[in-house]
Amino acid sequence: MSGLNDRNYIIIYQKMDYIIFSTAGFISLLLSDILQISKKRILIIPLSIIGYLSIILITILLTSEYSFHSVSPPVLTVKIIFAALSFIGLVYVLFVEIHLASQFAAAGSREVYSGGSYGIVRHPGFYFFALLFAALNTIVLNREYLLISLYLIVLDFLLILIEDIIIFPRIFSNYKNYKKKVPFLIPGMKR
Repeated sequence: MSGLNDRNYIIIYQKMDYIIFSTAGFISLLLSDILQISKKRILIIPLSIIGYLSIILITILLTSEYSFHSVSPPVLTVKIIFAALSFIGLVYVLFVEIHLASQFAAAGSREVYSGGSYGIVRHPGFYFFALLFAALNTIVLNREYLLISLYLIVLDFLLILIEDIIIFPRIFSNYKNYKKKVPFLIPGMKR
């Protein structure tokens, strides 16, 4: 049992740069959200770009560090398509479904978008983010990769939790009503 714990510490230590860099990316996104409440709006876009790019870069670097698990080309193709569709879904719900320009309107005057997938759950991007890493994990099949993927998913969950409880009610004038109508993450679940 002690050897297993020592191995986990070694894995975490060896991948600490990924952990630090991805944490910094999520903190950058959080700061961008916080600045949307204040009048210091000049850093919102750069912090958002830094946050998203760092998470994308971590994903690419981490995935390229491991060899793909030996499977038949058709199975590998299906897994890659699933990962690509998850990524496309994530980009769609974050940047296309919600008109990008409306994301930078003044806090308090903005109204939450409640159509499409945002009418089903308040944070649909979480599903696509988790599905992307689930798909990548079926390709890589590595314990270290799984642990870091789970860490990224937990960071994403913490970010949306903070947004949902603290930040979005201050940014969107109708967020409290939106919360009453649309569940946090589980479709059809009453508050």
